[in-house]
Amino acid sequence: MSKHIAPARVFFIMLTGICFAVLVAAAPALAKENGSTITNNEIVRITTGTNNNLISDRINTLHGPRQRGGPSDQGGGEGSDQRSKVPGSKFFMAKEYWAANVLPEANYAASLHANNVDSPQQWTSYAAMALDTMAEQSKQAFFGEKRWGVWAMPSVSWLSSPSAASKFNGNLYSFMGGLDYKITERFLVGVGLGYEYLYLKTSFNRGNMSENGLTAMPYAAFMITDTTILDTSFGLTAAHYNTMRNDNITAKYDSTRTSWGTNLTQYFLLDKWTFSARVGNIYANEYRPTYWESDNRGPVSSGNTYLGEMQLGGNVSYSFDRFTPFISAAYLYDYALRSGDQMDRDELQGTLGLSFKAMDSLSLNLQLTNSFFRENINNTRLLLNMRYEF
Repeated sequence: MSKHIAPARVFFIMLTGICFAVLVAAAPALAKENGSTITNNEIVRITTGTNNNLISDRINTLHGPRQRGGPSDQGGGEGSDQRSKVPGSKFFMAKEYWAANVLPEANYAASLHANNVDSPQQWTSYAAMALDTMAEQSKQAFFGEKRWGVWAMPSVSWLSSPSAASKFNGNLYSFMGGLDYKITERFLVGVGLGYEYLYLKTSFNRGNMSENGLTAMPYAAFMITDTTILDTSFGLTAAHYNTMRNDNITAKYDSTRTSWGTNLTQYFLLDKWTFSARVGNIYANEYRPTYWESDNRGPVSSGNTYLGEMQLGGNVSYSFDRFTPFISAAYLYDYALRSGDQMDRDELQGTLGLSFKAMDSLSLNLQLTNSFFRENINNTRLLLNMRYEF
């Protein structure tokens, strides 16, 4: 008795075979797309994070309070440290100077004329006038200069990914410089202009990738209290990419990246120690239009790479007059990613640094940062912060 295979079963076997063949044929393309997606996400994360950190570091070194023991922004000498709880914070300096010098001198000046006035009200009026005059003089002495600042921050990052799906290694070179102005002692505005160059050897697709980008980033900071600072920045980057895969397939395309970052920093001062805690947020989106590769097998569709990242960290420093070593740590969590579960969402960053006040108007800051526990990326950054006040 012969056995016959049901037509439905034959159809199912043929359909399974066709699907398997399609998956085998498409596997290289799927692996390439997965690797490119991960790599693009890492590029947006690293470049956006670098630019945001440059701005945040600039604001912290300028607008944040400084512990006693080092020279003040105005040069002040020994007397200025004795009058000020936080040398370098001009708001505190003027307030303390007013209490220690202006008020007693005004009372003394008024008392010289006490015998020549007819009532306590006239004496009080004269004292108030003297206080106004001397307070204005002290304000000019402390607030009248060095509202402007120019700064420059070169940095280099060493990047690599051990993941087989997105294996790469290379460097990111960044430079950002800018100008800012203190509108009041509590409110600062500025703008930074930056250039970045990225080169990666992308082993996952036997190729490489390079990127050149120009960034404009206005920023602002507000001193909520004498030790609490809120800062925010907005960035616009125009980038140009060159890619190669499979040894000889090349492509060129442009992209536009927007980013927004904000941070809230609280300082705690204890003798020559300064402790700070910071919570922050970064959001970035990079749009890439449709482009063609050199093999002309069809267009590569347009796409958006986005990132939302929360940051929570702290810093500890100790002042040795003009030298201030510091150490910091931060936890980063990606709450929004284009590639979903394909990427590790968090990491720890550790930083070692040294600040040096070369003169009253010039300061330098050198820091080394390394990322830990991010599965798909290794990132080490060396940064130099230079600023001049006038």
